[in-house]
Amino acid sequence: MCVGGVLVLLGGAFLPQSKQVNAQNTDERVFDTVICRELRVVDAFGQVRARLGSDDDGGFVVVWGKDKKRGAFLDGGGLTIANNEGKIVGMLQATEYSGGLTIFNNEGHPVGTLDVSNTGGGVLFTRDKHGNITGRVP
Repeated sequence: MCVGGVLVLLGGAFLPQSKQVNAQNTDERVFDTVICRELRVVDAFGQVRARLGSDDDGGFVVVWGKDKKRGAFLDGGGLTIANNEGKIVGMLQATEYSGGLTIFNNEGHPVGTLDVSNTGGGVLFTRDKHGNITGRVP
């Protein structure tokens, strides 16, 4: 029995260790807690469609459309949305005063911003196609 235990320990020490596992809940078990650094959700073809994880900046969630370009990214700073070409078209972000919403054109320039000012009131910025401020309310 001692020899068998030693062989098991030695086998575990020398066999390659995988940091990736596949989980299948075939017997109706419920997992109360799963601890990991990242979860990846794949489709029937093995293509990653969503990621949930942590990095040096905190946690994040990334979701892609079927074309692998369109999607959304959520982290501690806010939510970023991309179009079919993978270009950022909108951001909902946390700011030093509260939160803000920015809309981008196809060239990637911000053309509209709804934000909270340093006095706590709302402020709306309009911009030209190059991102230059053209108006402000109030």
